[in-house]
Amino acid sequence: MYAAILLVMASRAATGEAFGGDLVAFEEAGKWGFKDAAGKVVIAPQFAEAHAFSDGLAAVRTKKTTVWGRGDTWGYIDKSGKYAVEPRFNEADFFRNGVARVHVGGTLQTPCDVIPYWEGGQWQRIDPAGKVLK
Repeated sequence: MYAAILLVMASRAATGEAFGGDLVAFEEAGKWGFKDAAGKVVIAPQFAEAHAFSDGLAAVRTKKTTVWGRGDTWGYIDKSGKYAVEPRFNEADFFRNGVARVHVGGTLQTPCDVIPYWEGGQWQRIDPAGKVLK
């Protein structure tokens, strides 16, 4: 299953679906970074996982210890590679219209033959500064 997920992520990068404006996520030696459209490395590979940029920010995972990108520490970087929102979430979605959905707390449940889900914790919406929205 894990290999299938990586294959989907790699095919998205190859087809340009991982492009977030002018940067694309790429993997090298097990770490993710970002290149520009010309293939120049803009943000060196240093993340366990990375989403495409949206609204100027990309969700990045600091380490990988569980399945499907869930259960670890996620934050958001800007296009210079600096954290705009420090890693503190155990799951993070793309920004859309200045809002992203994140999960904090709880325990990841990974029952056999069922998609992993969070037990407990809380889904929140944040702005690009990391402020929780009501």
